[in-house]
Amino acid sequence: MVSGFVEGSNHSERLRLLKNIAMMAGAVGDEIQVVAKVLVEKSLVRIDIAQEELAKLRNK
Repeated sequence: MVSGFVEGSNHSERLRLLKNIAMMAGAVGDEIQVVAKVLVEKSLVRIDIAQEELAKLRNK
């Protein structure tokens, strides 16, 4: 996976990408937004990080 944000992409494209990464990691419903937000905060576009954050969210 690509680390960091894609150069030249706008905010809505990045958000859509991060939501897709969250869904690929298995997030559903409200989890998608939560996981995408964490990826934004970490400035990462990585499915392994999305999977880790999803696991943390589900274990709360």
